[in-house]
Amino acid sequence: MDIAFRARNIDIPETVRGTVRDEVTRLAGRFGIERAEVCFSGERNPRNPDRQRCAITLWGPQRILRAEAAAADAG
Repeated sequence: MDIAFRARNIDIPETVRGTVRDEVTRLAGRFGIERAEVCFSGERNPRNPDRQRCAITLWGPQRILRAEAAAADAG
């Protein structure tokens, strides 16, 4: 399975990459996922309380799964 990580205005720690890799691999076994794309981004706007965003897109044989989350701090 192919997992692509993208980051914009943020550094992704190796521990977070490992956790994401483990969880996506677990989902791949359950849903038959072939490819995954994980996008992290950091907002520089001080008025936005949720500055860290993560979006995960999973491609399977007959479906596409997408999830997004935002938080003040990803650590």
